[in-house]
Amino acid sequence: MKEKIIQMYINRLTKNDLIRLAKDNGIILNDIEINTLYNTIKRDYSSIIKDPLFYLNNIKSKLTPTTYNKIYELYTIYYPELYHWLNDH
Repeated sequence: MKEKIIQMYINRLTKNDLIRLAKDNGIILNDIEINTLYNTIKRDYSSIIKDPLFYLNNIKSKLTPTTYNKIYELYTIYYPELYHWLNDH
């Protein structure tokens, strides 16, 4: 059920949603970053949840250091919560 909720959210996700989410977290994305993040999320979201560091490392070269560092910081804050939520029985 939880995976279905995530899938429905990702299916409705737009580039504008991604831009807004980034801005809400103090990140200003350039066009390459928007496309990289959006396409990666849309294509690989279920795998990203299982191994987010793999995907962060794969896209690192397409992000500015500031953007990458902020995304990594957010990952360290929110991934433990998401992991526990997904694995909570």
